[in-house]
Amino acid sequence: MAIEPQVFICYGRPDKDAAYALAHEFWKNQIECYNYLAKPVEDRFGTELDHRSFLLACRLFVALLSPESITRFLVAEEIALATQHAKLSDRRFCQCRAYVLASTDPMEDRFPDPDLLFTAERLADVPGLVRGLTDHMGPEFTSRAQRAWTVNKGLYPDAWAALDATYATAPKPPPPILRPGRQSIFGDDREPSLAELKALGRSRLNRLWLDVAKRRDQLRRTYGDRQSFLEWCLQRDRELIEAALQELDASGEGS
Repeated sequence: MAIEPQVFICYGRPDKDAAYALAHEFWKNQIECYNYLAKPVEDRFGTELDHRSFLLACRLFVALLSPESITRFLVAEEIALATQHAKLSDRRFCQCRAYVLASTDPMEDRFPDPDLLFTAERLADVPGLVRGLTDHMGPEFTSRAQRAWTVNKGLYPDAWAALDATYATAPKPPPPILRPGRQSIFGDDREPSLAELKALGRSRLNRLWLDVAKRRDQLRRTYGDRQSFLEWCLQRDRELIEAALQELDASGEGS
């Protein structure tokens, strides 16, 4: 019988590129992961197995948290199962529960406290992120996972080769890390100065202010009152525009 993966990656489908990049890097290190896109060796025989059995057998549970993933029931269920199973098994399984943020939002506050937390910028260095996870787990974990990888390769060469072919494609580069201004109406890495905004003139600033209000309304209709980094950016844009308009009014400049 195939040996189950030692790593379980929990994520919502919109975050599949980040999940693939993580699984790809683990595979390069001869460590197999369970994830929805590249089913493990054991899941390639006969009828598909209940994915929760892989969660309950893993040593390392990695959850990718983004505004999209945290709204999915299965993601919340898997995080809850990992937390409870770690307690019930006295840390024999789900020994480490790691959250990897795919956004600058502090989304980890909505779930049980993790053992490890990686902020969004770490996704720009997936090899370093995987190295941090395996270093935390220790050499015994890596050795066990690599032995399982080798055993499955010998026992089930066709299924193993099919999975190896899945990881032949290099992962897509991660999107740039969002910083204040990145998602704003100004579309820049930095905030514009008041002098730059005032130079746009009162008419342009008024149009920009209306654009901010429209985008915030659309965001709230989609996500309700939940805070997000994009909403923070839009609120910051609004404050900057209003400050520039106030200075124009005070000086009598602009048209």
